[in-house]
Amino acid sequence: MPKSQLWWVTQDMTALAVNTAEDTEGFREDVGVTIPADTGFIVWDGGLPIMVETPPASAVPKVRVDALFWDWIGGRLHYQLFTADRGLVASQRVFYANLPLAMARTPRVDIREEMFIMRVLAATWALSAQPTVSMSRDGAWNERVDGIKPRALKRQSTVSSEVKLVYLRENRTSPREGDVESVEPSREYSCRWIVRGFYRNQPYGPNRSLRRKQWIPPYVKGPADKPLKLKPTVHVWRR
Repeated sequence: MPKSQLWWVTQDMTALAVNTAEDTEGFREDVGVTIPADTGFIVWDGGLPIMVETPPASAVPKVRVDALFWDWIGGRLHYQLFTADRGLVASQRVFYANLPLAMARTPRVDIREEMFIMRVLAATWALSAQPTVSMSRDGAWNERVDGIKPRALKRQSTVSSEVKLVYLRENRTSPREGDVESVEPSREYSCRWIVRGFYRNQPYGPNRSLRRKQWIPPYVKGPADKPLKLKPTVHVWRR
């Protein structure tokens, strides 16, 4: 872990990654997603909306996933989950004295949970590489752009320059071709919202005769100083 690439993903960026992962039709984790490093440690501020089981002897039966360590070995991705659950953190303090996280030593992870976690991870990687969606920088926490500093980081005077901060970029216009926003000075929005991404057949090659899948990433609309509002995902099964 000492040589791992370190990521801190802000709450809004975490919400966008989760929303993208839930969009099973508009995002594919196996198309155009590049692993940024062979090994890394990523923290999602606010955690992921998923609970995993802990070993039977643990005092906490289920914990929320807040972080993940990944390692690319032998052509396969290996990972370990971490949680900010206070009970588990206290019990592991002897092993991780300076880490406000605990290793979630799950005896088993449901295949659906594992797939969702992998989709969130892939969505985070994909979105962080989109300059129209996110911005990344090294250095100290800036509350003006990053929001309120989490308590876990307030214990430190600065954030190491080796930590990559990933946060939402303010979007004044739609990045989609042909999507022109109407200007209505009298309309005021009380929140921001996510416009989901999608795939389109991108022409390329000789005389643009060939086609390939091109991901049009999601983006956030609305005033930058308003809260991000998330809509529930509803899956419809049609016969």
